Amino acid sequence: MDITKSKEGDVGVLGPAGAIDTRGALDFEREVTEMLGQGTRFFVIQLGKVELITSSGIRVLVMLTRTLKARDGELVLCNVTGQVTTILDISGLLQHFTILPALPDAIAHLSRRQPSAPEGSRLSRLAMRILDVEPMSLPRRGRAREMAGELLEILNRNSVAKSS
Repeated sequence: MDITKSKEGDVGVLGPAGAIDTRGALDFEREVTEMLGQGTRFFVIQLGKVELITSSGIRVLVMLTRTLKARDGELVLCNVTGQVTTILDISGLLQHFTILPALPDAIAHLSRRQPSAPEGSRLSRLAMRILDVEPMSLPRRGRAREMAGELLEILNRNSVAKSS
């Protein structure tokens, strides 16, 4: 199976061609895992050249959807052929995916979803890196989220005061 791979801004775009069967799913998963490892949180999978997708390929799509959801990301499928649509429908998973007609539509959809670049000083961005957090993915529970937010506010205030 051939897979085209590119980046459109912060969006990873994969275009598998052929059959995403047991063997093809391994290659597909390898490409997905590589892009996830590079920090990609927004994906478009172009399925226009996919002739067949088996449960192995569907597993990769489901795994990717769950991983991206946990990272506050999103997956969009586009150029989905009638045969692939039928397979996803029969499997009961069609409604679980965002499906758009073409790549430009998918990119536009994800571009609206992405958070803007972090504001603040270089110091506040460094603090976020040290804390291993992103502005849109601060810990969701308890005091840790509150403390991280307070720290970012203090750092931003201090950087504004110093630059004045």
